[in-house]
Amino acid sequence: MKSSWHPKMRFLWTILGLWLTLSLVLPVAWGQQPGIAPVVAVDVVGMTVADMDRSVEFYSKVLSFEKVSDVEV
Repeated sequence: MKSSWHPKMRFLWTILGLWLTLSLVLPVAWGQQPGIAPVVAVDVVGMTVADMDRSVEFYSKVLSFEKVSDVEV
């Protein structure tokens, strides 16, 4: 079934869900108080993007992420 959501909206909801998971749900599961939890490390993140060069530039320059690998399926 094809999603009727615009790709940018799907991306924003994905980021929001990831943020909520990291900042609210995981600390409670680990017995900590809810709030902003410091992120120590991220193991694996996979995303589908429309424009690889544009996305790599955004994540590298704006969010200071480091590109480790690039797989096209």
